Amino acid sequence: MPFLFTVRDALSIPVADPAVEIVKLIVSELVTNACTYAAGPALLQLQVAGNAPASNGGTAIPCRPP
Repeated sequence: MPFLFTVRDALSIPVADPAVEIVKLIVSELVTNACTYAAGPALLQLQVAGNAPASNGGTAIPCRPP
């Protein structure tokens, strides 16, 4: 995943190999959903945001809308 290699090499931010695999899975899911459900073109932008939490803070279990 070129983005994470750029983060690791150019910005000198450590990125563990397991994190690369997790991000690849998440990006794959996002792109698949965009291709499946979006009405038009979609754009995915990734950026380094410091120590952002990996949660939206909610306590509900995710589920498909009715």
